[in-house]
Amino acid sequence: MSETHEDDALRAIEQSEVIHLSMADQECIAHALLSPPKPAPALVRLLTEPGFFDSDSLPPFKAR
Repeated sequence: MSETHEDDALRAIEQSEVIHLSMADQECIAHALLSPPKPAPALVRLLTEPGFFDSDSLPPFKAR
């Protein structure tokens, strides 16, 4: 692949992965990140289950 084609491909990927948000939407996301809601009881039970964080119990990570 020539440098031009590679640059074009990278640019296409970058453009397709950029999300444009309104200022109100940006503020909403920032608020959610800075002040997240409390986890649901089911999530707390799952995360505190013995062996949950063992590497053998987690599915393999697949990078995009």
